Amino acid sequence: MSKLTSTYVDGDVFAAEDGSMLRFVGGKSEGWDAKDPKDQVLRPAPSYSIVASGTARREGDLYGFDRPNARVIALAKSDGTYHGQYRLAGESPDWTDLRAMYVVPGAEGQPATLVWMSKDGVNQAILVAVPDTSSAASPGPSSSPSGAPAKATPKPTKKP
Repeated sequence: MSKLTSTYVDGDVFAAEDGSMLRFVGGKSEGWDAKDPKDQVLRPAPSYSIVASGTARREGDLYGFDRPNARVIALAKSDGTYHGQYRLAGESPDWTDLRAMYVVPGAEGQPATLVWMSKDGVNQAILVAVPDTSSAASPGPSSSPSGAPAKATPKPTKKP
């Protein structure tokens, strides 16, 4: 427990612990494995520090903040399948001091919104994927299997 950095509870308990993403059901962590984005050629494997979601148990995605790579990774809550990754547009440093986050699911067919807190206040970004420019991947709500990064454009909200 000393390396636990974040939890999310929706009936199952998801945890970021020592860089790994885990799911506990009935006190056990078996039957679920966070899949890698398979982009280790571009950046190191994820090291999760914060976990969030906005959907019901075993529905939709779980979002993990990978601080060393300045990205948010979406994984299926049901089985840990990699669904996409998101980075702030324009190499923005706004996630440098990300302290907490939550996700607001989009209306039917719309992308989710990530809301995060930093020392500078509360911010939000719509999680929009961009196509992989190195292949013939088509645009969609999640990045391509090759792990091409997606962009999220920050939209600052009123600061306290």
